[in-house]
Amino acid sequence: MDHIFPKHPNIDRSIELLRVEHALQQHKAEETFVHMPKLSKTSDNIDAQLARLLEENANEEISYLQLAISCGKAVKIKLIKR
Repeated sequence: MDHIFPKHPNIDRSIELLRVEHALQQHKAEETFVHMPKLSKTSDNIDAQLARLLEENANEEISYLQLAISCGKAVKIKLIKR
């Protein structure tokens, strides 16, 4: 088959360069996962606080207005002035 379709001299080099590039891109992708900033535990604290507030509202310990205000304070909603 080589006499019909002769092998081009740059094919092996191109394949090797593609392998090297793939390995480099794979390394960069793994590196981004390793250095991702870790999220703080604040979201867990907020979730627990919101669950507690919903439970208090279900037990009628706080009103819906107090629930809304407390939820806003828990997630630290800030008013955006335009």
